[in-house]
Amino acid sequence: MKRLIKLLFMTMLVIGLIAGCGGQDETFPKTPDEPEKAGRADTEGEATIPVVFDEDTAKETYVAATCSSCHGADMTGAMGPNLTAIGGKYSPEEILEIVTNGRGGMPGNLVEDSDARGNLAAWLGSLK
Repeated sequence: MKRLIKLLFMTMLVIGLIAGCGGQDETFPKTPDEPEKAGRADTEGEATIPVVFDEDTAKETYVAATCSSCHGADMTGAMGPNLTAIGGKYSPEEILEIVTNGRGGMPGNLVEDSDARGNLAAWLGSLK
């Protein structure tokens, strides 16, 4: 019985990871003639770090991009790293790189809009 419960728990965990941190993105190439778009959700403009960020918009982006499914609603880390003081470890530019391209188990391009990506990186970079 314990083995069955453990198997069900692991299955639910895997389903949660797939649903919260990825899945099929329409920007990935459907045919071999689109390799330049592979892994890029926003090919029209590079994200930049704003001098002044909008914290409310950044928090909305955090929720909309399902960051909380791995990093927790309180940002203390559910399955992913704790982000409450991430600005003390990484610069906003480094955070932007991680948000854009992913790192470890985190996929990139969960935030498609380049302005929102830059705003999120600036806000996270301010958390120390």
